Order: sequence, then C-alpha cells, then structure tokens
Amino acid sequence: MYTSIKVQIMTFLFSQFGKLEYSEQEIDRCIGILKVNGMKLESGRLEQNPGVVLYPIYCLINSDCVSNTNYIKTGNLELQLRSQKPIRKGEEITTRYVSSTMGNNRRRQYLK
Repeated sequence: MYTSIKVQIMTFLFSQFGKLEYSEQEIDRCIGILKVNGMKLESGRLEQNPGVVLYPIYCLINSDCVSNTNYIKTGNLELQLRSQKPIRKGEEITTRYVSSTMGNNRRRQYLK
C-alpha cells in the first residue's frame, strides 16, 4: 500500500511540476507526516474525490479517549475545534483523533 501511495504522489508531482527536485527521502518524510497527521476529506466539495488535508495547528493537540474538545469540518474545508466541557486555565486541550464509535479494539489498531 505504501508503494502505491508513493507512486501516486510522485506521478502527481511529476505531472504538475515536470522534473522532480525532491529526494526519495523527502517524499518518504512527507508521506509519513500525512499518514500520521492528515485528516480524510470525505464530505463537502470533495465528496466525489476525497483526499487528505493537513491542519498544522490541529496536529499539535494531543489525543485523549476522553477529550475536552470535538471538531467539525465545514463545507469550505475549515476545521473548527469546539469545547465539549469547560476548560480550566492551564488545562491541556485534548481531542480525539479517531471516532469513539469505532470501539476500543478498532481504534487501537487504527492508531498503531
């Protein structure tokens, strides 16, 4: 699967920019960042052609199974983080990277 993603990315970069000026190591690093921190786009304008987007500030928030925030994706690809309960001054802001509806075993597998 990783090789397939890598081929797709390299094909896209070549079709858009011609000669590739990126090393294989740089491309591998970018793929790793997207796999770890990317969010699927599966609704809104991209419903027919889902992809992955990187929200750089959201990536800095730690995950917690009992988080104090939740997020929504808007139709214009915006990510809004909302408090689920009062957050005290100095308290860490946490979120949930995967849906709680997946169940514990599937979430653990997904996060590995």
